[in-house]
Amino acid sequence: MQATIDTRLRFKAFLLATHYWEGRYLRDVELKLEDKTGHYDSRSPMKLMRAYYRMAKVAPCFISTFHSLPRMLTGYNGDDVHLWDAADLLIVDEAGQVSPELGMSGFALAKRALLVGDTAQIEPVWNLPLKIDRANARALEIIQAGGNEETQWNDFVASGQNVSSGNLMRVAQRATPLVKYANLAPGLFLTEHRRCQPEIISYCNDLVYRGHLEPCRKSSQTIYPKMGYAHIPGQSAATPAGSRFNQLEAYAIAEWLVKEKSRIEEAYGSIEKAIGIVTPFTAQANVIRKALAIRMPKTKITTGTVHSFQGGARPLMLFSPTYGVGHQGRTFFTEDTRMLNVAVSRAKDSFLVFGNMELFHSGAPQPASLLGKFLFLDPAEQEVQGVFSREALAAAQPFSSRKTQNEIVDTLEGHRWLLRDTFDAAKEYLMVVSPFISHKAIEDDEIVDLALGAKERGVDVTFVCDLGFNMDLASGEMKPIAQEGLRKLLTAGCKVRITREKFGLHSKLLLSRDLFVSGSFNWLSARRDEHKANHELSQVLRGELADQEAQKQFAGMMARTVEVEKVE
Repeated sequence: MQATIDTRLRFKAFLLATHYWEGRYLRDVELKLEDKTGHYDSRSPMKLMRAYYRMAKVAPCFISTFHSLPRMLTGYNGDDVHLWDAADLLIVDEAGQVSPELGMSGFALAKRALLVGDTAQIEPVWNLPLKIDRANARALEIIQAGGNEETQWNDFVASGQNVSSGNLMRVAQRATPLVKYANLAPGLFLTEHRRCQPEIISYCNDLVYRGHLEPCRKSSQTIYPKMGYAHIPGQSAATPAGSRFNQLEAYAIAEWLVKEKSRIEEAYGSIEKAIGIVTPFTAQANVIRKALAIRMPKTKITTGTVHSFQGGARPLMLFSPTYGVGHQGRTFFTEDTRMLNVAVSRAKDSFLVFGNMELFHSGAPQPASLLGKFLFLDPAEQEVQGVFSREALAAAQPFSSRKTQNEIVDTLEGHRWLLRDTFDAAKEYLMVVSPFISHKAIEDDEIVDLALGAKERGVDVTFVCDLGFNMDLASGEMKPIAQEGLRKLLTAGCKVRITREKFGLHSKLLLSRDLFVSGSFNWLSARRDEHKANHELSQVLRGELADQEAQKQFAGMMARTVEVEKVE
């Protein structure tokens, strides 16, 4: 019934009301033109309000920023006169991005307020340090002497009114009597989500919305995984200001887009409208723009921090985490849930992570570990192939030095020869790092015999693989091909180590004295059939810097893994 009234009777009534108020507006303009006093532009409070009432007959909604709103509703009568309660309703969009000292004064100019926003997305830009904010709270007796200062301050912060971390949306949530869900913040909650594929928005639903979002799009076929990844074993560095960048990551993204441009445009039209690239760091955004300018000079792809995409969306969103292989400690995008919530929810069809995937292991802080859970549901299907390229390595030059010999291997036979040669030439130690393990690859390359031969020469041989990638997630048991592969190595007396955390290992490495090999070839699982093998690439470094990097990676692998003694 209501739907019928909305589309028929109310629609006709709306048209009639529109014409009625248009007539009233024209009559007011006619009377104004007949006014011979010459005070048409007076800003007296009465005449200013009369002008707004007149304009409201055809345009009842006025748009303003919080910076210009006070000037808009201030008359002049010898002195400035603020038009208190002038607006019937103040509607604030993106209220979670408004700092309280900027927005709260606007409430005095309206009778009622309706605030729309999301405190789980981008926060305001706060300009006052916490120490000064807290000192001001003492001076203004918000924190009163004689009480528990920490409790009073925490209560003030929870109100959303403090200038160093508050926002207008939290202020409104404290004031409203409306509560839709007890386990979410007060206020009404828009449950229907129509932008993203269900597989994408499910991450945000689990991360911050407690399962209350209702995906309204049906899952459909996409040209890339809906939640996908490409491991790029780059190294990051910091600018003097502290912003980080990762050259290999940036150039790998640019080269992949060059290669995939035709496919993307066939599916979506303009690549500029299809792709967005988001990163936690301004420096990395600049490096990516530089790489794109070199490889795709006539293409303008939006690239920036999450602030560049607040309120926007793209069919394909690429995320560049920036932190390189071997990074220790927390990351900027895991300090709270906002950054990844915004980044992921901008993607309509696919959210693709291009970077160091070891940041997203099961033991990482929740925003990252939860993302890893979604990215690695089916690793073989969700991995984006062909990202680690010869061109990206040449452009980024991650280990350019006179003290390092550098070569690239990009064929199956080249990788098999490199593996055999490494076992034959290894001195002191050899570590083979391969996230996946398969008895077929071990048999095809006679890896057990190669390891035993190296051991006879006194080489300490260690194999490293990942716990999660070799498990059947449905049963929780190790996959048969991985189980048999481990059994072959252990039966021969080889040392095998496995990660403490699931999905924590993505690097494919060969580490030995004066040798560091890094790339996309899974040494213990890649297919050895030329017709079925993926196109893989590895960078081979020899010399002093290679020796230093190999020792650093060796120590890191030992710390992150435990030795396997037997296969159940």
